[in-house]
Amino acid sequence: MAKANRGLDNSYNKVLSVRAELGNQLQEMDTLDSIGKDRDMINQTQMSALVDADLTESISSYFMQQALCRHRTRPLVICRGCRCSK
Repeated sequence: MAKANRGLDNSYNKVLSVRAELGNQLQEMDTLDSIGKDRDMINQTQMSALVDADLTESISSYFMQQALCRHRTRPLVICRGCRCSK
């Protein structure tokens, strides 16, 4: 009788271990699902911003930023006593 009881206890412990492992896996799947939903919303927001963008405004902004970058990287030239337009 004691041997059968130990066997049942061992089997029950194995069932509990498997159940705990499945619980961990389900929790991980829920976490990954939540992350996927968050990323989907971010992607939809970014896509909407790209699709709804004003093309003229975007091009104008791009060229203004490009000109600003060129201006910032240009070396500083100090002219004294000359008539250059720099």
